[in-house]
Amino acid sequence: MLAPIKAGDSDEIAWRKAMVVASFIDILVARRLWNGKSIDYNTMQYAMFLAIKEIRDCSPAETASLLKSRLEAEGR
Repeated sequence: MLAPIKAGDSDEIAWRKAMVVASFIDILVARRLWNGKSIDYNTMQYAMFLAIKEIRDCSPAETASLLKSRLEAEGR
């Protein structure tokens, strides 16, 4: 949840970014469980590593857009 947060972000921006990431994780895990897909460490490790790299130092809008794209791709 801390990946997109920068040291200079205001409290409001940092909370927005954290909430976007928390929502992404919640939706991703719920969808995977609903569809009978695994959520164990080995299954999720690489995908989360790529997501973390992609959202590092992004704005809240960019973070939301990138993570939304990941959710849409996961649904295919």
